[in-house]
Amino acid sequence: TRGAASEEIADTKVTNGKTVTLSGTTIGTAENPVTTPVKAQDALTLQAYDEIPTHIYLKLSNPNNRQKVVVWTEGKNWRTYHGFFDSSKIIMSGKGSCQQIEKGHRLLTEKVNDVKSIVVMDADFKRLEGHNMSADPNIFYTDGHDVEMMMIKQDKVQNGICRTFEYDGDNGLFFEEVFEDLLYLSYFKWFDCHHKRCYAYASMGKVNQNLSQLQDLAWIENKLYPESKAKWESSNHKTSFVRINPDDVGDFIAAHRTIDKYEMTNGHDYYNRLCMHIKNKTNYVRNEECLNDTVIALFDYEQFKNTNLYQSLKAWCNNNVDILAKA
Repeated sequence: TRGAASEEIADTKVTNGKTVTLSGTTIGTAENPVTTPVKAQDALTLQAYDEIPTHIYLKLSNPNNRQKVVVWTEGKNWRTYHGFFDSSKIIMSGKGSCQQIEKGHRLLTEKVNDVKSIVVMDADFKRLEGHNMSADPNIFYTDGHDVEMMMIKQDKVQNGICRTFEYDGDNGLFFEEVFEDLLYLSYFKWFDCHHKRCYAYASMGKVNQNLSQLQDLAWIENKLYPESKAKWESSNHKTSFVRINPDDVGDFIAAHRTIDKYEMTNGHDYYNRLCMHIKNKTNYVRNEECLNDTVIALFDYEQFKNTNLYQSLKAWCNNNVDILAKA
């Protein structure tokens, strides 16, 4: 079973010159950072870094917390991970993009002596792009594209979904159909990442388009182009937005046929599309958030121990501090 929830995941920060209040006590401004209200020899100075949540400074300022390990996770991913760690040995920060938490981790280790800090982040397309996943021994990546795909890859999770929603068909085919629906969109996103074109994807919404549209690279590009161009121009880039040629994506697909679908497929896309299949085949109506709650409940500690992420964290613990929960 999972351990108790780790410490509060509130991210109050010193930023934009505004006074920050935590539990009714004013602690400073961005222009005038002050020390936290603890003994002088133990205090850490609050710095005006948006990337470092103030609650981390406050907790590390307490002498009782100085031996704890800071664990950075993306967005709401802490909801998956918190029970897998010993809450008495960590301070978890669960907010921000992969770039933000990585920067926060680096700033913290540069500015605070003797602090132990690790990052658990989504792999995205890094493995497919040949990224050195072990370049930093304190940064760990999900199996698959992201935490959503890492969880749903487990047979127990897939079987649990079928039981929960009373699906009595072929389990393997049920989940494989979702990958097939998203194949061209997933390749398009990888091509976009590979060539750094910076397309925006909000206009795809819940990915509930009909299959003929999702299998048409030209349709996908035309759907995404207006929003992507507008977002690029609003960011005051000095260069014009460069459109993706669908034929180039087709060539890219032909050159990368043998790919792990769990590495390439975005978990949010997958869960949204799976919700549509669940509705069509079982009459259960769920949105992505509800489905994610179900998957998190099914992805218990035993499932976590099946992952490469767990093995990497376990190796780190053996050489540093054992912060993992006990099964």
